[in-house]
Amino acid sequence: MLHMGEYICGCKPLWNLWASDVRITVNGKRYLVTGLLSDRGLTMVYKVRSLQREQRGNFCIKAVHCPFGRAEHVAEAMREINNYQAFHSPYITSLLDSQIVPLEQGSKLVYMVLQYFPAGSLQQLIDTLLVEGVPLPEPRVLALMVEVCRAVRAVHQPGDEGTESGSATQSEETHLLADAMEMDILETATSSPRRSFVLCDLRPAAVMLTPQGTPIISDLSACVRSGYTLTNATRLARMRALLDAHGSPSYLAPELCALEPNACILPSVDIWSLGCICYALMYGISPFEREEQLHGTPLRQARAAGLFSFPDNPVYSLQLLEIVRQCLAVEPDARPTIDSLMSLFQDLLDDSAIGSLVLGE
Repeated sequence: MLHMGEYICGCKPLWNLWASDVRITVNGKRYLVTGLLSDRGLTMVYKVRSLQREQRGNFCIKAVHCPFGRAEHVAEAMREINNYQAFHSPYITSLLDSQIVPLEQGSKLVYMVLQYFPAGSLQQLIDTLLVEGVPLPEPRVLALMVEVCRAVRAVHQPGDEGTESGSATQSEETHLLADAMEMDILETATSSPRRSFVLCDLRPAAVMLTPQGTPIISDLSACVRSGYTLTNATRLARMRALLDAHGSPSYLAPELCALEPNACILPSVDIWSLGCICYALMYGISPFEREEQLHGTPLRQARAAGLFSFPDNPVYSLQLLEIVRQCLAVEPDARPTIDSLMSLFQDLLDDSAIGSLVLGE
């Protein structure tokens, strides 16, 4: 049912929701759209304000458009919903509600109601520092990276960072569709909640900050089971399609960009992304984007060969640069694990704090 200024169950064209005074209803709860936070093709993320008396405040609504005849799009959205429900960690955003809405001509719209973080993302922090022309102090870089590693560990080692029960709700249509769909597509976290998983698309824009500055992983759209092996052409095609839709080339590990039959998806791909994120916090750009800008080396080629460099300035310690180098080893086995990487950042942070005390800073 359509009302003036209100589009129930997403009947308004997806692309125009942010342009005017529009309301979205998810499982009977109304939200006022107040802004567009992200546009990634068929996936839009809106800032909304709840119009329910018992649920005031701002939230995010992720709207995934699934064209008619593309069942894999619905399957991917369902897998993402299941992933949010599986990880009950303070370092991973909470799914508060979800609904699958039928649209005209057989297409569907999947809504996910998520937490809103007014402090923004790591990417917004990086952009602000670039505009101000001020580098992020090394202790702040280290403190952020320790906490980001802690968040990634909650995915690589689920259950270690908290086990609170989830509060998400789903519509009856969502449950029925989940039961009917083939969910082999990369296996959801709910199928084996204590096993290790991999984010695959870890990037600054997908790491939000609380008012206290704690990093929170906000996007599980590309999250897959660790050890997922591309044993056949179907699995290989699905993984490639997933990364084409959700992957961020500047932060993707080289092995994810050249998938081959029988490839195995391992946590080391997230370690590579962490190295890129650390570099971006230091210099405002990913290492391989900078290489492309400086020397014209195509990003894909620079990434595959591990070609990057550091600016010639003494802002950051050689120890921090070495940690970044270890993360960006082209050979996955040469990268540290999430536990060892977190220890490297923490040890350097502790050393810098001791040094500051000695110098009276």
